Amino acid sequence: MINWMQKHKRYLVITIWISVIAFVGAGFVGWGAYSFSSSSSWVAKVGETKITQTELEQEYARLYEFYNKIVGGSLDKEQAKALGIEKQALDSLISKTLMLNFAKDVGLRVSDEEVAKALVKMEAFHVEGKFDDKTYRKVLEENHYKPSAFERTLHDSLLLEKLGVILTPSVTELEKESLGAAFYIQDKLSIKTLSSTSLKPIVSDEEVKSFWEENQDVYMTDRVYDIIYSLSKNDEISVSDEELKIHYDSFKNNYLGLDGRPLEFELARTRVEKDYKDAQAEKNALKTYIEFKKSPTPEGTRYSLAESDETLGDELLYRLSEAKVGETLKPVPSPEGYLTIKLMGIKESEPMKFEAAKELARNDLLAQKKRDLLEEMAKKELESFRGEVIGFVGRDDVAKISSLETEEAAEFLAQVFQSSEPKGYVLLDEKAVLFEILEQKLLKSEEMIKNLDFIAQNVTQIKERLAEGAFLEYLNRRYVIVKNR
Repeated sequence: MINWMQKHKRYLVITIWISVIAFVGAGFVGWGAYSFSSSSSWVAKVGETKITQTELEQEYARLYEFYNKIVGGSLDKEQAKALGIEKQALDSLISKTLMLNFAKDVGLRVSDEEVAKALVKMEAFHVEGKFDDKTYRKVLEENHYKPSAFERTLHDSLLLEKLGVILTPSVTELEKESLGAAFYIQDKLSIKTLSSTSLKPIVSDEEVKSFWEENQDVYMTDRVYDIIYSLSKNDEISVSDEELKIHYDSFKNNYLGLDGRPLEFELARTRVEKDYKDAQAEKNALKTYIEFKKSPTPEGTRYSLAESDETLGDELLYRLSEAKVGETLKPVPSPEGYLTIKLMGIKESEPMKFEAAKELARNDLLAQKKRDLLEEMAKKELESFRGEVIGFVGRDDVAKISSLETEEAAEFLAQVFQSSEPKGYVLLDEKAVLFEILEQKLLKSEEMIKNLDFIAQNVTQIKERLAEGAFLEYLNRRYVIVKNR
């Protein structure tokens, strides 16, 4: 997951420019845990506008919380550093400030009245359906936010919204038709399916060994984690009616009926009991977590957990892959309750000896040879094949290809519609499908009209991505950017 985020972090920064309205609706993040040493009150200047140290810490906190949710709450400072979250936070603020400068330069303004109207609509500050000033100030104070700073951020958010309206590209009819043609074109196909089940290639031990030698990095032993763990089981939690009713009263809105109203206690009892036991098991596990952290060798079950061993769940394996020896993991949910783990040691993965990898390598070599033979067969038959004409099909018409499973048909159609050739073949796991495109047509215009919104949304998204990149490049040339860190 961390590797995925590193590859996609440029895209993620763009997607998590959080407007204040959305930010308040989703709940606040505590800012106090994040600070950077700096001798200056500002970290960058865009034109004449300074970005303050406080703004950077707040943006860092938002990004950190976003990534932390993606990885299930296991993000630590080292991972945050590897992801470059501080740099992303600064880059995000610079991009935002570039746009604010431009919005002001072209004459866009947000009045105090507009800020007030947006503020009173925020449900986070409502009491009995109405804006409550006391609640507003209390919520901000609890989250270390001054009203003046919050309202300034809201003002900037509204200004960016106005700029967004101006910059949103229009979609022409020609663009809709062009993209619609790509989505709704249909091919009249003739197909023939070949199977590899009758192919019986033979491989010698020498060939297997040679194949293994060329691919030794594929045949590795499991990484093994030496752990001590304790399981806090849900079903070992005793519970009284009084405790269940207290839990129900505290979280009544979690137990809604079809009409959107809270269920009566007795109707919700099973769910309430499950949730209560789960919450208590997590509390017990947290107590164990504290004990595990204090002890170099805590009391618990010693276990050697291989990466392919799913006994204790996938979530635990992921968390262990990110942990260091000696580290105690925060409680991990499992089907039976919550696991508290201390990582005592790691035996790293290493290349398997030939005898251990021999059968794996043999099976892989046989599969490769079978696929090669299947492709040779497909090439020989392609020029002269006479297939079954299945009529006109679109990208999603998987049900029309009865000789293939649903997933196979989807992959086949995807490759056919990407092909620029009228004739060809598609290799699947154990099948090859020969095809010839006999005719092409577009769906009837009424079908296109039914999906105009979908088409327009896709065109708009494509144009927005292109325009956004070009616009930011222009702004970077227009305004001088000075970094002070």
